Amino acid sequence: MSIEAAQEKINQLTFRSLLENRGHSMKKSQSGGAPLTNLEPAILFSEDRKVIAASPYQMDWRDIRLRFATTPYRRAMADRFEAWAGLAKEALFIEQIWLGGSFCSDKELPKDIDAVLFFRHPRPLFRPEERDQFLYDNASVFDRALVQEQFGLDLASIAMDISRIALVNFAAYWAMVYSNGPDGTRRAFYSVPGESLPRKGT
Repeated sequence: MSIEAAQEKINQLTFRSLLENRGHSMKKSQSGGAPLTNLEPAILFSEDRKVIAASPYQMDWRDIRLRFATTPYRRAMADRFEAWAGLAKEALFIEQIWLGGSFCSDKELPKDIDAVLFFRHPRPLFRPEERDQFLYDNASVFDRALVQEQFGLDLASIAMDISRIALVNFAAYWAMVYSNGPDGTRRAFYSVPGESLPRKGT
């Protein structure tokens, strides 16, 4: 088994256990109670202090919604995110989306959903003007101010066809941003596979 496959299996087992152990709390919150507490740690250690998992934890969107859209207010946020995701899936190929911030916390009224989109263009775009035109044509997906206003999403976007070193640097930057709270505490964030996101109208 490869290192990547082993890490994914660890993440899946970790979250399956966490979700099963908190089933009672999840049922309570879905009935209209407060958002969940006892959040996943940024880094999960074993009893002998060995790292067994670390964020970004991979979770399908269905599980993210089940985990965090626990009140009418939060479900409305999730609905708006799904509306944006439907538009995005029509325009490009989504590899994954990192989700974090106050939505992925126990904050009762999160301001927005923090997201980093990792995507591929639907066709090769070699010239800078082609890339600029693609962004302009899909402003409803990429324009940060517009996306914030219409969908409640604080969005950053990373094209997967940039240089490897740039991709690594961007990913490392956002991993640091997402794993550290404003008060200096570490926090978990989540990697959502693009194929788990709903398409427009579903």
